Amino acid sequence: MDWTTLIGLISGIAVVVYGLLETQSAHAFLNIHGLILVVGGTIAATFINTPFSLIGDALRSLRFLFLKPKGVAPSEAIRTIVSLAEKARRMGNLSIENDGQGVGDGFLQASIDVCLATSDEKLSREILSLRVRQAKSRHTEVANVFRTMSILFPMFGLVGTLIGIVTVLKNISNPKNVGPAMAVALSTAFFGILLANMVCVPVAGKLRLRAIEEALSQEIFIEGVLKIFFSPMIPSQIGLYLESYMAGRSKGSAAGAPAVEGAAKTA
Repeated sequence: MDWTTLIGLISGIAVVVYGLLETQSAHAFLNIHGLILVVGGTIAATFINTPFSLIGDALRSLRFLFLKPKGVAPSEAIRTIVSLAEKARRMGNLSIENDGQGVGDGFLQASIDVCLATSDEKLSREILSLRVRQAKSRHTEVANVFRTMSILFPMFGLVGTLIGIVTVLKNISNPKNVGPAMAVALSTAFFGILLANMVCVPVAGKLRLRAIEEALSQEIFIEGVLKIFFSPMIPSQIGLYLESYMAGRSKGSAAGAPAVEGAAKTA
């Protein structure tokens, strides 16, 4: 469970509800017509802009806002590689042929399979790096679905506001109807701005961070497996080399250090 997402969502809803109740104007925002216009218009425009398969990927990615992704954290990836390096040093490279099965999303096993199949460092790196680039591209496109929606929501809120203003002008001679009509017009803009900044922008940002961490773990797996198969480096050296990928992160996230120290003693 990703508690930051849950806490942020609950806090955001609480702040908005408090603001509406405190001003005693919550009834003015009960504008179903405006909500349908904003949400429906944004969904329609998103379908025009985005292939259906990508929309499906975007919807499926929402579960990762609350659940732990299938991938392996970078610090855990380092520990895993060091452990494999120790085993390969003792028993030979073929001994780790199937050790990547069941680890994360399967990228570690794919890396091992490619190295065994090609027996060439340069070709293995090219193949695995291409996979990482393709995955990055896909993740970027998924996040862009929500970025596009974050632009469309306020725009359709503005459309609803313009429609409401026209209604106000039509009733300008009747002062009793001007106030409610103006409230309806502005509430539509409220829906657009709220959905864009409370939902779409944060979701796109969280997916982007998840994609960055996944790519980092995959790069660690690539470099680690290549070092095991094609370099004379001992496990402790491989661990220290991979620790450079954690540079700039907090000390708590660089949890691979204990494994590296253990590898040094083993080596």
